[in-house]
Amino acid sequence: MDSQKIKLIITLALIPLMVLLFMKNLSSGKKKRRKPAAKAAQAAVSPETKSAAVSGILPEPAVTTSEELSAQAQRAALDWGRNPFARAAQEKKYTHATLELRGVSVSREKGAYAYINDEIVTVGDIIAEYEVCEIEKNRVKLERRGESFYLVLPEE
Repeated sequence: MDSQKIKLIITLALIPLMVLLFMKNLSSGKKKRRKPAAKAAQAAVSPETKSAAVSGILPEPAVTTSEELSAQAQRAALDWGRNPFARAAQEKKYTHATLELRGVSVSREKGAYAYINDEIVTVGDIIAEYEVCEIEKNRVKLERRGESFYLVLPEE
């Protein structure tokens, strides 16, 4: 069979299926009558509240005393520590032995970048208290308090 005959057979098989689905949706599409929003809101109101609203007597709003306000001010002034909703700044501690140079990218236009311990750094950045001083093709010079050393790309 050629592709046009196959397409025709598939189309003819799908048309009755689509008609059946359309008819089913029409028959089940009878909408149930719903209460209007105003009537639903009235039904949800308790009889006591309805009678109080009708007679004009509504519950009094809560009154805050000066003692409560001063207690709130004192609680607001307390130091609660760090904000539980803010992300904690995770300071990574590295030792000399845990720093690993994983990659280097040197470009005239964009400058030089190094990939050290899952962090991308450039000259002047600080990683594990070491400042990145130089980035060369296959090594990076780090310095801290007069102490400097090179991280070298591993041989592959």
